[in-house]
Amino acid sequence: MKSVHKQALRRIGTCGLTATALAAVVASGLGAGTAAAAPVPTGGTAGKVYANIGLPDDRWVTGAGSANRFTYWTNAAADRTELSSAAIYLPNGTAPEGGWPVVAWAHDTVGLADKCAPSWSGKTESAARWNDITPWLKKGYAVVASDYAGLGTEGKLPDLQTTIKSDNIIDAVKAAHDIAPDLSAKWAVNGNGSGATAALATARNAVKLQGPDLDFRGATVTSVPADLGALVLNAGPGFIPVPLPTDLTAEVLYAVAGIRASHPELNLDSYLSTEGRALTDKAVKVCSAELQRAVAGTSLNELFTKPVASIPNLGPIVEAYLGVPDSGFAKPVFIGQGLLDTTVVLPYTLDFLNRVQATDRTATIRTYPVDGPGTSATALPDATAFISKILGG
Repeated sequence: MKSVHKQALRRIGTCGLTATALAAVVASGLGAGTAAAAPVPTGGTAGKVYANIGLPDDRWVTGAGSANRFTYWTNAAADRTELSSAAIYLPNGTAPEGGWPVVAWAHDTVGLADKCAPSWSGKTESAARWNDITPWLKKGYAVVASDYAGLGTEGKLPDLQTTIKSDNIIDAVKAAHDIAPDLSAKWAVNGNGSGATAALATARNAVKLQGPDLDFRGATVTSVPADLGALVLNAGPGFIPVPLPTDLTAEVLYAVAGIRASHPELNLDSYLSTEGRALTDKAVKVCSAELQRAVAGTSLNELFTKPVASIPNLGPIVEAYLGVPDSGFAKPVFIGQGLLDTTVVLPYTLDFLNRVQATDRTATIRTYPVDGPGTSATALPDATAFISKILGG
């Protein structure tokens, strides 16, 4: 394991932990399935560090001068706090006067299983996503990357509602400042895909939730999956019998699996076909790349025996999981979108861009003649210029 810069990252010693806390640290540090389940701690103060853990060499992001994984308290569903895990990466070199400005990285869909958490999944599963972090380190920004509550820590399936992920990001940045004294108060958030949804929610909520010690400046996002909830609500046996891009089918299944776990009263299994139940069960266990391979050639009409829209009271629940804020941003936002992007429902996303432009004159919107995988890379020069401007003052 690489050594970390001791002057930059403070470790919380095990001598200060209770037996329950130490057991939880061991369980979260070993990864899924390698330790007996420990009692799950609850009820801490959101934004406070619970434990600080090292990262093995193969989980360091290229370009990092130091790296650590930590657990922290954060807001979750039902007005309770839970533990979440996150990673903090510092650039090489000495922090500038005032500290390293921070870019919070809002990760895209990775899966619901603990092994999928970006801080522990390693370079094989997260290589493409890690490429989203390295450029920020090379530009001299510290990166704080939340796994989101319930993903990578002991306990039940993560409840990945948009506002919960936003809270998790804000609380991770708060907690990171307790670990790394060389961080600036100035911070921004970056996200791609479903991470863009979380980042935009953060742009709406951060100023009122961050507290007096942080200074949120804005957000950069790409490939916004706008109105994906409409795709879920239109699913059913009457859906057009044509397979969608595997990214979209996997997103639907992850949403169904998450809602099924959080809302058993809906009895979602009674709406799923045999294949639909099998793939929803699989979604709980595997990461996104494997689920996408499993759904190749499968159309949404094959997954359901009854229309999803016939499920009582489902609309607001789907909106909570998949809704994308299009107004009310407290600070400037940059949105980049590829015009050949099949990882989103492009007409929905373009309509979303029009709504943002109509309601927020401070938003910067750029489109590019590229596909989904190429969008974040193509938009990067514009996004880094935007971040430099908002964090420079």
